[in-house]
Amino acid sequence: MATFSSVAAAVEYESWDPNAETRAAVAQLREAGKESELEAILGSRLQFGTAGLRGPMGPGYNRMNELVVMQTCQGLIRYMDSLDADAKNKGVIIGFDHRELGSLSSKALARISAAVFLSQGYKTYLLEGFVPTPFVAFGVSHLGCAAGIMVTASHNPKADNGYKVYWNNGSQIVPPHDTGIASQIDANLKPWQTYDTTYAGVEANALAHDVTYSIASAYYKALSKLSNQHQTNYTNPVKTVYTAMHGVGCHWVKQAFEEFGHRPLDAVPCQAEADPTFPTVKFPNPEEKGALDEAMKHADKQGATLILANDPDADRLAVAEKLPS
Repeated sequence: MATFSSVAAAVEYESWDPNAETRAAVAQLREAGKESELEAILGSRLQFGTAGLRGPMGPGYNRMNELVVMQTCQGLIRYMDSLDADAKNKGVIIGFDHRELGSLSSKALARISAAVFLSQGYKTYLLEGFVPTPFVAFGVSHLGCAAGIMVTASHNPKADNGYKVYWNNGSQIVPPHDTGIASQIDANLKPWQTYDTTYAGVEANALAHDVTYSIASAYYKALSKLSNQHQTNYTNPVKTVYTAMHGVGCHWVKQAFEEFGHRPLDAVPCQAEADPTFPTVKFPNPEEKGALDEAMKHADKQGATLILANDPDADRLAVAEKLPS
């Protein structure tokens, strides 16, 4: 087994990384002779599993950044091609949330993902703006895609990001797909080309299609069929408040309330807007102790007895009820 060389790894990383900020961070460590720091970020890789990738944003092979996502897409493409000769025509759907740290953002990681797939002739469906993760899962089935990608760290701390993969059945991948994809990632680490992430290279590409509106419309049409008390929902006496936990859910849950004929959504004001700094919660997971403190304050102020809470990418729901005692 070859001995790890932090300097050689840094030089390689710098030659491959398309992001100027993370590339410069590695170069600075190399030039300063910070070998232990280089080994910490370059000596191992984020492991791809059934949950895809998840980890802190930053430079290095064991961080979430544009190079690591590029490599992951290359491996995913090789794996998909090996199983389905029609994968390119079926295409992929890609969504992203609001996470951001410096020049690293969910949008930027979604753009490099789209650029890689487009370069290989894949039809690529784009969900523009901040969307909930369920739109990607739904979109895979609705459009008959070969796979779906959602760039999000879900309910992880604010410094993290992630890359979720949905298979052609609309569900997150299961074994043996995880190990098959991971093997192909390792075999396709070197960038195949320079990828164009500009508007001309992605949004204006003939193989790219913005399906945000059509997927949202189809999603709510399907959702509305689940309402069996539409006529009485508006007069329901239970007062409810909602928190998006500084995530993407508020706009979309508001629309869901309208589809079901509920009274207008009462969202916790200080947590309603998408904010990657998550200023009022230490850990943006509605199941964590203290995460619902602001929601409970707002509920008491409004005389509400029920709280609905999403995690930041709106694929997890917590429900809390205030008891009479």
